[in-house]
Amino acid sequence: MYDGLNSHWAINAFLPEKQELYSAKFQAQLADSQNSLIMAALAENNTYQNWIPSTPMYLLHCINDNQVPFNNSQLAYAYFQSVGAMQVQLMPIDDPELNQDNVHINCALPLLLKGVNMFAPLLQ
Repeated sequence: MYDGLNSHWAINAFLPEKQELYSAKFQAQLADSQNSLIMAALAENNTYQNWIPSTPMYLLHCINDNQVPFNNSQLAYAYFQSVGAMQVQLMPIDDPELNQDNVHINCALPLLLKGVNMFAPLLQ
């Protein structure tokens, strides 16, 4: 399937349902987050709780993203605020004009353009 000829749509259609991708044991470990080695490994791999931004930072995120939960940005924003990083801004994007079948892909271009427009004044 990953031969460069198939679209991501075709690959996604070929894959089993999400719950079928993982063994029952793996799912049970996730459910038992108090004692889960998997959750401990995810916590150890945390990408934002070991630093504080020292320059302005914008978290742009489509709230209906079907692949990356908006809650990820909300948690990062809340953490940064709790450690005094007040220059961090959460900028949720809620655009009903986007094709809601795949918000993740359909929101990429509007987010990219918004980012470019935010940085354009710095180039002048």
